[in-house]
Amino acid sequence: MNMKKWPFSFAYAVAIYQIAGSVSASMLTLADTSMQPTNWSVISKFNTVTISSDLIVNEGALKVSTSSQLWAAVYKTDLSWVPAQLGSMLNIAGSTDVVVNSGVTFAPVLIQNGNIYAPPGVPPYFIEPQNFNVNQGLSWNIPIGTFGKEVGNGPGTPDFSTGASPIFFGIAGRRDAGGATYRFGNVRFTITGVPEPGTALLCAIASSFGFISRRRIL
Repeated sequence: MNMKKWPFSFAYAVAIYQIAGSVSASMLTLADTSMQPTNWSVISKFNTVTISSDLIVNEGALKVSTSSQLWAAVYKTDLSWVPAQLGSMLNIAGSTDVVVNSGVTFAPVLIQNGNIYAPPGVPPYFIEPQNFNVNQGLSWNIPIGTFGKEVGNGPGTPDFSTGASPIFFGIAGRRDAGGATYRFGNVRFTITGVPEPGTALLCAIASSFGFISRRRIL
């Protein structure tokens, strides 16, 4: 067994692994517990929807109301994902507290150039709270590849090219018939970006050096 060449190859593998490990995907975190209406806006698919300040268990919340069919995205306007800086998205994890007085389903959505991009309109993407008039927590973990255009005249999927417009984040509420009023607050999103191409390449190189090291030991 030749042990003299092993440390040299192993050092290369460790060095390359350390470089690869330092290259990470972009990540953006959004958290809002005050829920000031001035930092939120709404896009409705069907009818006029109003938003106003309210409370859920002594925490800030937004009250959302419409007198007829509901499909509306209430989104935060003071934080966005900028594709030129952060690249493409991979996944969105989110949560919110809601209080409803009728059967409304909820899902996280993306807003870009006035277009709403949403996941499929079924569970586990759109979730319906199980009880009326009590505070309930909802949470999601959804791949961005499931999001398609729901409202607007833009492309069928979000644009992550270098010159693309910023992307905002919100919560959509949907009720197919009748009016609805609901409150939501304590909104949290964690958006993970697609890892830079160099990460996978460096990891592959590191693995190759580890394999070469093992072969030389043998």
